Amino acid sequence: MVFCGVYMPYDDGFKDRALEYEAVIGNIQGILDRYIGCKFVFGGDLNVTKYSSSIERVMVDDFCLINNLRWRNMRYQFWSEL
Repeated sequence: MVFCGVYMPYDDGFKDRALEYEAVIGNIQGILDRYIGCKFVFGGDLNVTKYSSSIERVMVDDFCLINNLRWRNMRYQFWSEL
């Protein structure tokens, strides 16, 4: 089983966000391809909501569909103020 922490680019208003987002998805795809046959758990912050109309949400949907993954919409937040 492969566990992977993911933190996707934040929407900071720059036009390049979609390109950065696509690049990170490409890196994740590389991990999936490298460990074919393994089960995966991805956790982290996608910085996009599951029901938005953004291009980034479409990228995540397509990635999940192509790789037979389920996108769960969890509402947990953890942080540390050390």
